[in-house]
Amino acid sequence: MTTNRPSLMHRKFMQFFAEQDDASEGHTSSQCPVDLSDSYTPEPFQKQYCFFYGTLMDPPTLASILRLPEPPVMRPAKVVGYHIKLWGPYPALLVGPPLHPVEGLAYEVQSQEQLDRLSAYETSKYRIKACMIKFPSENGGEEERVRGKVFVWNGESEELREGNFSLEKWLQQRKRKGP
Repeated sequence: MTTNRPSLMHRKFMQFFAEQDDASEGHTSSQCPVDLSDSYTPEPFQKQYCFFYGTLMDPPTLASILRLPEPPVMRPAKVVGYHIKLWGPYPALLVGPPLHPVEGLAYEVQSQEQLDRLSAYETSKYRIKACMIKFPSENGGEEERVRGKVFVWNGESEELREGNFSLEKWLQQRKRKGP
């Protein structure tokens, strides 16, 4: 892990001026007010679990989004300290109350490209957030815990309503509407 990681603002400046350099002929790094000589190299992607609580719990849907040749292997999981409301027919995960569990499934994301595909599918109404994912123990012992990612609501609270999401009902409605 890099200890001299530039701040988020510095990385944004570096990205902005690199894009400007590509877009503008004749623009040189000497015109850039940020020193790019000590450029930041992002850490390589590491596989990580992503927790799903809605439509992406359906393996064929997830396989389609990630362009996988077959349905992925997913694990029963939960996150604690969240609750669900509905945005139209879709669930929206919100923080709180502290000990409230939300059940779902987790998949180990294999690449940055897969994470980008998930973000595009979720739209700007959701943002990715670090979380602790708990997997049930098969023998009744201590749950396995891993750091992972989850998509939480990023829209206006007025857009949400109380209710529960049913994957089965969503799949039935989708089947009736067709592809």
